[in-house]
Amino acid sequence: KMGGGASITAVAGIPHNPSPENGGTLTQSEYGDQPQITRVEGRGNGGNWLDLTAESEEAIVKNGFSSTLTYKVGKGPIQVKVIDPLNVRPGKFRVRFQDTTTAGNLNDAYWLLDVPNGLTLNDGTVTNNLSISSDQTIEIENEQIFLDFGFSVTIKQVDHPGVNTELGSGVLEGVLEFEDPSLPWLTGFSDREGQNDGNWIRSGSSVFDVGTDKSAFNDNFGDNSSGDFKDPNQDFEGIIDGTWAPYNLVSRVTASSITTETPMQDAPGITIFKWNAQKNSVLDSLSSVDIVFTSDQSKWSRCMVFEARNDPALATGGQNHLLLRQSPSVDKNGNPDGSGTMGLGWFPGYAINVETGQRLNVAFAEDSWLVGENGRDMKWNPTSTFFAGVNGELRIGGKHYLYVFREGKSGFSGTTVYPAYDECNVLYSVMNTSPFNAQTTNKMNAMATCIWAGIPMLNQGNTLLETTARVKLRVEKPYEIFTTSSTVNAGLPMYEFDMTGFDVITGNGMAMDSALALINVVPNPYYAYSEYETGKLDNRIKITNLPEECTISIYNLSGTLMRRFEKANEKTSLDWDLKNHVDIPVAGGVYLIHVEVPGVGERTLKWFGVMRPTDLNGL
Repeated sequence: KMGGGASITAVAGIPHNPSPENGGTLTQSEYGDQPQITRVEGRGNGGNWLDLTAESEEAIVKNGFSSTLTYKVGKGPIQVKVIDPLNVRPGKFRVRFQDTTTAGNLNDAYWLLDVPNGLTLNDGTVTNNLSISSDQTIEIENEQIFLDFGFSVTIKQVDHPGVNTELGSGVLEGVLEFEDPSLPWLTGFSDREGQNDGNWIRSGSSVFDVGTDKSAFNDNFGDNSSGDFKDPNQDFEGIIDGTWAPYNLVSRVTASSITTETPMQDAPGITIFKWNAQKNSVLDSLSSVDIVFTSDQSKWSRCMVFEARNDPALATGGQNHLLLRQSPSVDKNGNPDGSGTMGLGWFPGYAINVETGQRLNVAFAEDSWLVGENGRDMKWNPTSTFFAGVNGELRIGGKHYLYVFREGKSGFSGTTVYPAYDECNVLYSVMNTSPFNAQTTNKMNAMATCIWAGIPMLNQGNTLLETTARVKLRVEKPYEIFTTSSTVNAGLPMYEFDMTGFDVITGNGMAMDSALALINVVPNPYYAYSEYETGKLDNRIKITNLPEECTISIYNLSGTLMRRFEKANEKTSLDWDLKNHVDIPVAGGVYLIHVEVPGVGERTLKWFGVMRPTDLNGL
């Protein structure tokens, strides 16, 4: 009993194969199957892991941007899944966000499902310009079920990275993949904790001191120096074993009284010059990116090359830390390219924003003092050396740090709009301003558009670029307006998915032919009892997987017709009470069950039964 005196009614359900239904039913999907999602407008991922198809990625690399993005199955920015394979209809569906209460803020947005024309609904009506509104705003996670179409749609708004520090800070995961897993040539320098030169990711809430050299090891905080730590639970610190991090969280000097570099000078971003750059490369500017390392030179990225030697006296040309290398720019083979420029090279690969479809600018560093670690050749070619020398000085592969930049204005100051991949032209024009070793505000602005930094290295025993390697960095990102070539939805998120190939096919003769082989009788053999019986006076078996129309004839081994049924209904099974056509129980033995399906064929089953005597005294 339930509250209020209501009772729970038990309903028997018998699983069955739908193939014999509706003149032959062919289901092309199963519960949980998902279609590919295509981004048409907008951006964001709603907390979903994104992976682009190879075709979409190829378009981004070739053109610098792809307006239409198609994601791998189950790896799209919204979730669509089959919940009723027998009701799936074919055609392209569309989900369109609707900005409702607060203009530009999609937290309270609804969405519409645009349905293809010409689909017959369960009530017999045919769709024509049908749009169905979501039951909830995207602020509330809701799996909305569309019974007429056999699928559900789940959409949930999320916050920017770094907002919910108690709920993972928006970190999804980082993954390192190899096209050939047997050649894991790429590794990295993992972050170390404490007051040591290996502590290059400053997630957490550790404070060693304030206003002294020790403060250089403090974990990073925001404008509130009293303890507003950026990543107090260290959610960003373990990405791919601590080899990649947001640029906002790499090591930096945090005390304005420190005017010289510190013992932590060998990690990316330590100088005072980088303090404002990193502080304003805020966590909420992070995006989910793929960084691909490949030997295919046609896909390589023109990029800036920075000086990683902390002591200008030992650096080529007397350059300061993490400014442009003072060596002639090179071509893809590492030879001077004759351009007359300094500090430009080639990264052997590319970076893409999997949420927006943009190719991104990258830069790498090298330590020109570490000639033996390939630090002076203007090429991204790290070694596998971590430490060297009597005192175990950091070598970290020649300090070939890698940086990924976003598009847009600096979060610090200035009006320059830094584009997505333009071969670093705009970034370089700022970083190359005179004097070459000056740490200026404009250079800070340029560096503030950096979002990810890593220290990739060569794995010992392997060679560079043996196979394509891919670094996937994923964070939660809210749905936002983003303009593409489509103008249908004014830049608001809009997605398409095609259910063709998932739909159910009825009236299929081939399905009916195969359905004949599914016709069965249960239980077989029958030993005086079946689970279908309702009492001691009830004897019953089932003939299953029957089509709507068929004739079932039951014979004994002598060829005598014992019972015949003419079936003409949607039920896919038929009960035989083990009686003949004059309602007398049949004797135990072997019987032949012949099923004839008009226009399709026939099937004969052999059935054996042992009958029990009637027990009128039993309970």
